[in-house]
Amino acid sequence: MMLGTAVRDGVVTRNACADVARPKVDTAEADYLSPALMRQVIAAMSGHRLEPLLLLLASTGLRIGEALALRWSDLDLDAGQLRVTGTLQHTGGQVRRASPKSQRSRRTLPINAAVVEPLKGWRKVQAAERLRAGTSWASSESGVFTTSSGQALDRRSAVRSFERALKLAKVDAPARFHVLRHSVASMMLADGKVSMRTASEILGHSSTAPTADTYAHVMPEAKAHALGVVGDALSG
Repeated sequence: MMLGTAVRDGVVTRNACADVARPKVDTAEADYLSPALMRQVIAAMSGHRLEPLLLLLASTGLRIGEALALRWSDLDLDAGQLRVTGTLQHTGGQVRRASPKSQRSRRTLPINAAVVEPLKGWRKVQAAERLRAGTSWASSESGVFTTSSGQALDRRSAVRSFERALKLAKVDAPARFHVLRHSVASMMLADGKVSMRTASEILGHSSTAPTADTYAHVMPEAKAHALGVVGDALSG
């Protein structure tokens, strides 16, 4: 990119990097859980303070950073929707709220009715914790998912809780929240009724290309239907 800019600005006459053969990068298939396994994990998390977070991730496909950056002002529980306005980043032992990954990552999503009530219950729990903490409450931005003292939820702590839920549910899967995101995408695309464009917008991908590359393996019925249309046309 720097050499390309230099060519454009007339500093050099050619970009030597343009002659380098780029290596082929194979897109790995995403790890995901079936709906039945998702239900087992959700049941294993029942009653845990992170249950609302798990339910939200499992029903929307949000990135974990996007979920942890949510503020109550981003949620309209009466209307059943949320706005993704940022992401929480952990760098050098510091936690900061940053802009979303891309412009397409800024999006408004509906919240499943089965998730709205747990979120309302969690808001009451958090309000009680804030009242008990008084002036020692750490957060001033009204974050949705916080510790009992109002601090931003540590991703590593959340991962450990997720790992325990997987073990309790006897589900063999990586203890990474991206598994839930992949599972949501897989369920949307598996039967071919959700368009690639819609799935891409829900996931906040910059285009449909990463969605298609990552989840093509979960669309056998959609492909069968598409080629069935061709077969029907040729058979008259």
